[in-house]
Amino acid sequence: MMLSNQICRLLSYFIPDPLYAKLAFLKNHGWLPRWPHVTMNEYFCHLKSTGELAAYRRYADKSAVRGHVARKVGPQYLVPVHTVVRRLTPEIWNELPESFILKASHGSNWNRIVRNKNKEQYSSIFKQTNKWMKQNFYYRRRERQYKHITPNIIIEHLLNANDFNSVLDYKLFCFCEKVRFILVTTKDCSDGNYYDRNWNRLDIARGRGFVKDIHRPCNLDEMIEVAEALAEGFIFVRVDLYSIEKRVYFGELTFVPGGGDKRFRSLEFEKCAGRLLAGEDVELTRFHYRQKSAATASRLYQRWTEHARRTLNLQRITGLR
Repeated sequence: MMLSNQICRLLSYFIPDPLYAKLAFLKNHGWLPRWPHVTMNEYFCHLKSTGELAAYRRYADKSAVRGHVARKVGPQYLVPVHTVVRRLTPEIWNELPESFILKASHGSNWNRIVRNKNKEQYSSIFKQTNKWMKQNFYYRRRERQYKHITPNIIIEHLLNANDFNSVLDYKLFCFCEKVRFILVTTKDCSDGNYYDRNWNRLDIARGRGFVKDIHRPCNLDEMIEVAEALAEGFIFVRVDLYSIEKRVYFGELTFVPGGGDKRFRSLEFEKCAGRLLAGEDVELTRFHYRQKSAATASRLYQRWTEHARRTLNLQRITGLR
């Protein structure tokens, strides 16, 4: 099986982008993408097929995009950087502070958190960063914006170093320069909860998300303003932001969330997102999360206990228990 997977991965390098995008879409969604697109993921498949993503290279480059953010909304929204290097050396390592985060400029989710440098092994981190430098993220999902990015290691200040995994990541989905909905995640929970721009929770996620509701951030209006300024000129972009001690920080710009593989709870919502891409003013009210009433929960519990009782009796009668 392992050899088979390696052969498939090797063969995939020789498949042209349009065919690769369509086959990946078929595998993940169960049908071939249509054009004109009906769903948001079909639009992403089109971007990957045509090579239009190549024009977004400087925005996908985590080093180069900092200049764009500084010009559009101001340098105060950028996480401070200790240094940007091509290769992590012992000399650079020794000069770094106690805590920081390492990121690869040319990929997604290539990062390493260092909370206490004295408890880390330089050799382990060098091995990981050196591996990043040898890879081209484009071949992961054929997103052409990554193909010609110059590999660099960005070493940033670690926000909330004591508990970085609990820092909320606000992913603002912008359609035609306007924020339509927001995904809130952490490093520990990538599913998270969805909200509309007025902070009404949306029932659209396939995963479980957070059990508890997330409080509306006090600087939500500022985050929306920043996201929409950065979304200017794009049909779609997801703007990732952090909010630390009431300050907003820029994370990254994403043009194909999940490589176009991420599915929502219902096809109806995916079609609505497709209409948002076409510039339609679609209301998301019907997708609002509705908490089950206590009476409904009680009825569901009674049905479950009755089912469990009958199953147990059946097992005793048939001798299966």
